[in-house]
Amino acid sequence: ETFKATGKGWQTRVNAALRQFIAEHPVGRK
Repeated sequence: ETFKATGKGWQTRVNAALRQFIAEHPVGRK
């Protein structure tokens, strides 16, 4: 329930986390 606890801004937090993860761990596709 961690994402729900963040409230309305959870989507932005998830997107930011995904962007950072991809930036640090390139999946080799563009």
